Amino acid sequence: MAVKRKYKKRESGLFVPAKAKVIKKKRNWLERKLDEYNHTMELIRTILPLAVLIIQVIILIKIL
Repeated sequence: MAVKRKYKKRESGLFVPAKAKVIKKKRNWLERKLDEYNHTMELIRTILPLAVLIIQVIILIKIL
C-alpha cells in the first residue's frame, strides 16, 4: 500500500513535501533528571576506565 504524500506549492511554483506534525513525547521525571547530568555521566564513563587501568598496572607491578 503506497503512502499518499501531501505537497505544498511555493510562490516559485515548486511543489515541496508538507511537513508532518511532530508529536513531542512527554518524558518521565527520571529521564529528565538523567538528562540534566548527561555531560557529567559522560565524563565519569571516560575517567573511570582509565583509573581502573592505572590501578591494574600498579597491582601487576607489585605482584611481579
